Amino acid sequence: MTLTLVSGGSLFGVAPCNHISMQFKTLNIKPVSGPGLYGTDALTEAKAHLRVTSSDENSLISMYINAAVDFIERYCGVTLAETTWQLDLPSFPTADRFIELPRGPVSAVGSMYYYDENNVSTLWASSDYQTSFSELPAKIYLEEGDTWEDTYERPDAVRVQYTAGYTWANLPDRWKLPIFYMVAHQFHYRQPVVGESVTTLPWGLRANLASLRESWNA
Repeated sequence: MTLTLVSGGSLFGVAPCNHISMQFKTLNIKPVSGPGLYGTDALTEAKAHLRVTSSDENSLISMYINAAVDFIERYCGVTLAETTWQLDLPSFPTADRFIELPRGPVSAVGSMYYYDENNVSTLWASSDYQTSFSELPAKIYLEEGDTWEDTYERPDAVRVQYTAGYTWANLPDRWKLPIFYMVAHQFHYRQPVVGESVTTLPWGLRANLASLRESWNA
């Protein structure tokens, strides 16, 4: 039995979660910095899980770690490896007093710009909004008494840059566990088909990922 780590694939018949914002029908988000690949510390812990002491396959194990991280991020709609995201919106969400920031956990908002009615890029000062990173998804809130500005008609009329994810040292154990499961599974079997049959994920990994995805996207 083995698992092919293919970005954008599905697990046990469930498509990856793209964590689409409820404020807008489509989500235009891209990384502008990162993701930072997990290095020596991640490799050391993964090898301890595998009970591997040789350094002969360090590069292979590191590849499995990075592939597992990418898969889990896409499946659960989260950011594990530290990344700076750019979220482009066609306008401010006039029906709400907040902007949702997908693919958390968010640790900082770098900037928020908008194109005014004359198509001039304008900084929205950080003193004019508040952030709430403990919510899922994280949010930027208007200050009391403020209103959103009118914007020029363009797909990136509002542009927010923010940082999300963890260093390996700060990555919670509940996220490390499925990484180790996936690395171990791939390391021991190394092919997508065993015995001429395609198999599903082991139950432990399925249950672990399903629980994480449900708790994150509740």
